[in-house]
Amino acid sequence: MGSVMYVTFPAPQRNELWVADIDGGNKLRLATGVSLATGNWASDNFHLAFYELGTGTGGKAYILGADGSGLRQLPWTRPIDSLVGSPDQKSVYVTDRESISFLASRSHFFQADLIAALSCSSLSFWSSVSADTRSVFCVSPLRERVVDFPQKRLDSLVVAIAANELESYFEKDARYQERLRLLSGPNDTDGKVRLIADFLRRNTRARDDSTRTVTYSDLNRVLRRHGFELRNPSGNYINVMRIEPAKPGRFLGIGARPERAIFLAQIGFPGWKDQVHKAALKRVREATNLTSQDGCDTKVFFEDAEPIAVLISEYAEPLKRLANK
Repeated sequence: MGSVMYVTFPAPQRNELWVADIDGGNKLRLATGVSLATGNWASDNFHLAFYELGTGTGGKAYILGADGSGLRQLPWTRPIDSLVGSPDQKSVYVTDRESISFLASRSHFFQADLIAALSCSSLSFWSSVSADTRSVFCVSPLRERVVDFPQKRLDSLVVAIAANELESYFEKDARYQERLRLLSGPNDTDGKVRLIADFLRRNTRARDDSTRTVTYSDLNRVLRRHGFELRNPSGNYINVMRIEPAKPGRFLGIGARPERAIFLAQIGFPGWKDQVHKAALKRVREATNLTSQDGCDTKVFFEDAEPIAVLISEYAEPLKRLANK
C-alpha cells in the first residue's frame, strides 16, 4: 500500500505535515510550522522533501524519513517555489522564479552540500526531473505568449505530460504521432521536451497589449460579457460595478437572492457616445481584474477570445499531485 504526505491547517499561523497510508491509516505527524509545503517522495519511497516558505524573503528546505527519522535542513536561504529530488537521489532541484538551482553530491542527495545555479530568466514555479536525470521539466508563467486553444485541451495536455501519456494525447495528430515514433525510445526525454515545446509554439500567440479606441456604450457591452457594468452616471462620473445575477429560490422562493451590484471604481463620464480615455480604460480593467496580468489581454477583453490560461494559479497544484502518477 502506498503512502501520501499532506499539510493540514489546524490553527492560524500553524501548519502540520503528515504522512499516512492511502486509505488514511497509520497517520504520523512529521513537522509543524507557520507555512509548510510538500516537495516530493524520493525513489526509495521512504524519504521525502518538504519546505517552509517563511514570513520573510527566504525559505527553508528539509529532507527526512517517512517515520520521522533523519531530519536534515538543506543549505538554502532564498525563496522557494518548488522542491523536487532527482530519481537517482543525487540531486535536489529548487526553483525560485528566477533560477533553477540544485543541491548536488556524488553519493546521495540527502547529504547534498554543493549548490549550483542554472541561469534562466522568468523560470518555473514547478519542475520535475526525468528518470535519466538529464532533463528538468519546468512549467513557466507565459509572460509574452498566451495559449490559443481551448481550456479543456490544455487541461488534457497537462495531465498527459504529468502521466507520461503523450502518445494518447496526440493519437489523432499525424504530425506528432510521427515525431513520437521517431524518438530514440521511451526514455528519450529530451526529444519529448522538444516535441512539447514545438506544440506550444504552434498553439500560442503573442500577448496583445495594444490599446483600442472605444466609446462608453461599446465599453459597457464589453463589460457585460465579463460580468460587469457601468452604472449610475452622475455629473461627469459613472460607477464601475460587478454584477452578481439574481438567484431563483427553491420551493416557495426559499433561498432566492436579488441581483447585487458591487461598486468597484468610478471614472470620468462625458457621455455614452464619447470615447473612453486611455487612463479611464486602464482604471476599469484594473478594477475588474481584466488585465493581461490577470489572464485577459486586449484580444480576450474586446473580442471574447478564449481566456488566457495562467499556469501559475491553475496548474501548480494539479501538476504536483500528478507528478508521480
